[in-house]
Amino acid sequence: MGFKKIRGVTFDMADPQDRMLLEQVERETRDFSQLVKNLLARWLDPAMQSKEEGADDRQEAIRNSGLPFG
Repeated sequence: MGFKKIRGVTFDMADPQDRMLLEQVERETRDFSQLVKNLLARWLDPAMQSKEEGADDRQEAIRNSGLPFG
Protein backbone atom coordinates (compact mmCIF):
# COMPACT_ATOMS: atom_id res chain seq x y z
CA MET A 1 0.00 0.00 0.00
CA GLY A 2 1.32 3.46 -0.86
CA PHE A 3 1.68 6.58 1.18
CA LYS A 4 -1.76 8.13 1.81
CA LYS A 5 -3.10 11.18 3.58
CA ILE A 6 -6.59 11.41 4.97
CA ARG A 7 -8.60 14.62 5.22
CA GLY A 8 -11.80 14.65 7.21
CA VAL A 9 -15.06 16.39 6.48
CA THR A 10 -17.35 17.38 9.32
CA PHE A 11 -21.08 17.85 8.86
CA ASP A 12 -22.82 19.86 11.60
CA MET A 13 -26.18 18.12 11.97
CA ALA A 14 -27.60 21.24 13.63
CA ASP A 15 -26.96 23.20 10.40
CA PRO A 16 -29.74 22.56 7.85
CA GLN A 17 -27.41 22.93 4.86
CA ASP A 18 -24.81 20.53 6.29
CA ARG A 19 -27.54 18.02 7.11
CA MET A 20 -28.97 18.27 3.58
CA LEU A 21 -25.51 17.82 2.02
CA LEU A 22 -24.76 14.73 4.10
CA GLU A 23 -28.16 13.19 3.37
CA GLN A 24 -27.69 13.75 -0.36
CA VAL A 25 -24.18 12.29 -0.33
CA GLU A 26 -25.37 9.23 1.57
CA ARG A 27 -28.27 8.76 -0.86
CA GLU A 28 -26.46 9.32 -4.12
CA THR A 29 -22.88 8.07 -3.86
CA ARG A 30 -21.08 4.98 -2.70
CA ASP A 31 -17.57 6.44 -2.91
CA PHE A 32 -17.43 9.78 -1.08
CA SER A 33 -13.66 9.99 -1.46
CA GLN A 34 -13.84 9.71 -5.26
CA LEU A 35 -16.69 12.24 -5.40
CA VAL A 36 -14.62 14.80 -3.49
CA LYS A 37 -11.53 14.15 -5.60
CA ASN A 38 -13.52 14.55 -8.84
CA LEU A 39 -15.08 17.80 -7.62
CA LEU A 40 -11.71 19.16 -6.52
CA ALA A 41 -10.16 18.28 -9.88
CA ARG A 42 -12.96 20.09 -11.71
CA TRP A 43 -12.72 23.06 -9.38
CA LEU A 44 -8.95 23.37 -9.67
CA ASP A 45 -8.46 22.59 -13.34
CA PRO A 46 -11.49 22.61 -15.64
CA ALA A 47 -9.13 21.66 -18.52
CA MET A 48 -8.85 18.18 -16.97
CA GLN A 49 -12.38 17.46 -18.15
CA SER A 50 -13.16 15.61 -21.35
CA LYS A 51 -13.13 17.81 -24.43
CA GLU A 52 -16.60 16.44 -25.22
CA GLU A 53 -17.99 17.90 -22.01
CA GLY A 54 -18.73 21.60 -22.38
CA ALA A 55 -18.21 24.30 -19.74
CA ASP A 56 -21.95 24.44 -19.09
CA ASP A 57 -22.01 20.67 -18.47
CA ARG A 58 -19.11 20.94 -15.99
CA GLN A 59 -20.77 23.77 -14.10
CA GLU A 60 -24.06 21.86 -14.03
CA ALA A 61 -22.35 18.70 -12.73
CA ILE A 62 -20.69 20.65 -9.94
CA ARG A 63 -23.91 22.50 -9.10
CA ASN A 64 -25.85 19.20 -9.02
CA SER A 65 -23.29 17.55 -6.76
CA GLY A 66 -24.87 19.15 -3.70
CA LEU A 67 -21.50 20.31 -2.46
CA PRO A 68 -20.75 24.03 -2.11
CA PHE A 69 -18.54 24.38 -5.20
CA GLY A 70 -19.55 26.60 -8.11
